Amino acid sequence: MGAIKRRTVRIGTRKSRLALVQTNMVAEAIEAACPEVKCELVPLMTKGDKILKTSLVAFGGKGAFVEEFEQSILNGDIDLAVHSAKDMPMDLSDGLCIGAVLKREDPRDVFVTVKGRTPERSPRIIGTGSPRRQVQIMEHGDVECRLLRGNVDTRLEKLYQGEYDGIILAAAGLNRLGLFNDPRFSFEFLEPEMFIPAGGQGIIAVEAKKGSEVLKILKKLNDKEAERALFAERKVLRLLGAGCTAAVGVYAKEENGTFWMGLMRETKNGLIRRKISGAPEDSMKLAELLVKKGTEGELPAGKAYLVGAGPGNGGLITVKGQQILKAAEVLVYDRLGSEELLTLVPEDCERIYVGKEAGHHIKKQSEINRILVEKALEGKRVIRLKGGDPFVFGRGGEEIQALTEAGIPYEVIPGVTSAIGALEAAGIPVTHRNIARDFHVFTGHISHEGGEGLSGDYSLYAKLPGTLIFLMGLSNLEEIVKRLIDGGKDGETPAAVVTDGTLSRMRVVRASLKDLPEAVRKAGLTPPGIIAVGEVCAFHFTSMVPGVLTGITVGVTGTEAVRGRIISRLSDEGAKTVRAGESLVVRESMERLDQAFADLSRYRWVIFTSRNAVRIFFDRMRERRVDLRKLGSLKFAAVGRGTGEYLESVGITPDFIPEEYTTKALADGLVKYLKENGETSGAKTAAANVAYSISSSENVCPCAEAEKFLIPRAKQGSKVLTETLAEQGYAFEDIPIYDILVEQTELARLKTADYITFESGSGVRGFFAGREAEAASLFETVRPVCIGKVTAAVLAEYGVKNALTASDYTADGILEVLLADRNEIAR
Repeated sequence: MGAIKRRTVRIGTRKSRLALVQTNMVAEAIEAACPEVKCELVPLMTKGDKILKTSLVAFGGKGAFVEEFEQSILNGDIDLAVHSAKDMPMDLSDGLCIGAVLKREDPRDVFVTVKGRTPERSPRIIGTGSPRRQVQIMEHGDVECRLLRGNVDTRLEKLYQGEYDGIILAAAGLNRLGLFNDPRFSFEFLEPEMFIPAGGQGIIAVEAKKGSEVLKILKKLNDKEAERALFAERKVLRLLGAGCTAAVGVYAKEENGTFWMGLMRETKNGLIRRKISGAPEDSMKLAELLVKKGTEGELPAGKAYLVGAGPGNGGLITVKGQQILKAAEVLVYDRLGSEELLTLVPEDCERIYVGKEAGHHIKKQSEINRILVEKALEGKRVIRLKGGDPFVFGRGGEEIQALTEAGIPYEVIPGVTSAIGALEAAGIPVTHRNIARDFHVFTGHISHEGGEGLSGDYSLYAKLPGTLIFLMGLSNLEEIVKRLIDGGKDGETPAAVVTDGTLSRMRVVRASLKDLPEAVRKAGLTPPGIIAVGEVCAFHFTSMVPGVLTGITVGVTGTEAVRGRIISRLSDEGAKTVRAGESLVVRESMERLDQAFADLSRYRWVIFTSRNAVRIFFDRMRERRVDLRKLGSLKFAAVGRGTGEYLESVGITPDFIPEEYTTKALADGLVKYLKENGETSGAKTAAANVAYSISSSENVCPCAEAEKFLIPRAKQGSKVLTETLAEQGYAFEDIPIYDILVEQTELARLKTADYITFESGSGVRGFFAGREAEAASLFETVRPVCIGKVTAAVLAEYGVKNALTASDYTADGILEVLLADRNEIAR
């Protein structure tokens, strides 16, 4: 085999027992097919392995088990990766392919119970994290589905310990691990023609780099029948826009020369099942026909809007664009010049960040297309917010093609392209009478298809009259200039680079074309930026005054709502803001909150410690159709002005807000307020309450039999509030209704920041998690800024004690402390 003789093939694998078994199956098959090849297993940790207490739907779906492997293949760290085909996302990274599909094993799901154990609960508790399994098992009687995560052995142990009455697992995984021999359990096989499995279930797929030598080896492992079934199943899922959030099952098989496919999907009218059959060679066409049968008679459930955000400044979006944003149900957005636009969408709008910026794409374009289709098929009003104009190098056309293929209606809302708007803000007109009668806009991206170098004919570009404008090309500035001069453009031609155009932190560098790269380098300009070449670059038609924080970079952490307010205030003063980490709000079980709703007469106060708690509380009331008049006898406390204002937005005026916006101030102030207003605790003795441990698993203070305080809040809520109430003899129920998960930003991207802001202790812990020493060292050069002393105290736990602390716990407070620090530095 020439090039592959005596070589080692490195195979990436997760560390779970099942993953290792599957990887070894592939390794053994390779070594059997090619004795001259030795396989080396390379263990990797994925996001899905790290986050085990949350549904996959909440933090990335199936891609949570694949992303790290794909990056390692592209980097050359491994040659191939082994996956359970059902766990693979619909879209692989550019440059990768499925190199081999192994023979399909048992595709069935299995209902597992403990032998001899009769369920005493009603409804029965069934463990599964799959929406597909949930909707199908609900057809089988009085059951309640609860989240089940962890490896196969962990899931079985949870079942045996009584957390569940039954769980659903894949037969292939159980068989590969030899667990059907476990005498503790009973196994009921669910036939795939009725209990439709996930696309790819029972199949092992091997991912590799396109064009790599290892594909010659993998060809020997490939099973054509399994490959045909897998590709047809994935075709169905792609056409339906179905990721792990969708309750969709699809199964294909060949039998007696006939290719059979079955589909199950959840619709607004309940579950539907469809089937189709034909010749194996028509498998992909059959997949398309099956989708048509499965959606026949349905009107497009939702609609997508492609909205141009304009050149940067939030005030430059169109009026129509603003109107659409205010009605958004799902917002899919890129990195924006100003995130103040995010404050226009409703509080309950689902926000999906797909963050495309030079050299760092959170989501591939194919994934973005899938998200738009999937969310629209859920019946949502989906807004795709894109910087500039959707059709000016915004890949809006590709998104429309995907929407059209799925039969989803769409509307395009134009935006002001930065090619004109940013230059105009910098005082550069793209046309001027007798100087530039025309202008030309190009992409400055490196061509991914043409190999090294830039795309386009620069010898032609150099001879064009008027103004030449290059978007997304600042990283390639030297090469662009060289090619233009080599093509005949005069090196003395006026040229300019504009970054953060239309924003108060905008920077402009002007120079002759030949001197432009050096001038930009000396100025320290970084992408994204716009390059302009032409006589108009000599004009200075601007009177913009720099903001107080111009030239300062601030990394902002926190939830989307809080980040948006902070970014808006900092941007107004000229600061450049970068994403330093995002806190995601994820609902906890609503069971205890529902129980509280069932008898609200037990409570006399509801205490809210965040806007998130208010939102989820009232959202759940609407979902459970709880009459708002049941709140009539209750009083409400809010931790601060922002939470109080949000409470007022739902029609409730808070009865108490502390002067200082901290949990400690809320606790002490509320107790004082209660005593001044004659609201006694009703406790037997305060001493007995002090003995009560707040760490109780139920989080219910036994101080009194009735008239409790209801505290729906974050899972990580401070104990200060509950400890203070308990010490004073007040009864309460502390109900966690949401958790905070932090999406970390690479520390290398924050090293140029001057400051990083933190809004909460949980945000600090999420920022440091798993990288404590490296994160702490960042603050040797970057100054942290905290909202409140409590957040600063958490930061100090990691050895970072130089934080600036805002006395006013708001976005204005952050701005105030930053301005004070800049004034101190200037002295």
